[in-house]
Amino acid sequence: MRAALFALELRSEGVLVLDDERLGVLVDACTRHDKGYVSDDPTTGACWDADRLNLWRVGITPEARLLSTPPAQEPELIDEARSFHGLAYSWDDLFDGFAQLAQR
Repeated sequence: MRAALFALELRSEGVLVLDDERLGVLVDACTRHDKGYVSDDPTTGACWDADRLNLWRVGITPEARLLSTPPAQEPELIDEARSFHGLAYSWDDLFDGFAQLAQR
């Protein structure tokens, strides 16, 4: 719920530029991320998968059946996600990484 309220605050400040529909999807994803659901919506699924693939931080192995997107369900990616625990990335690093993935 805190992340949903933060998203609403960022939008009201003009930092997060989303129309009402997309903001609603983000708020819903933030609000229900810990309920064990999966989603066909790409935004919701990606948010939930990112959170669940980081469960290694609390000693929990992510379960493929609780991941929404086919790439996240791959055992190799679940195992690789463990290697990211404790690493810090800048937003520029993340953007560059996603751009490289998009070119594949």
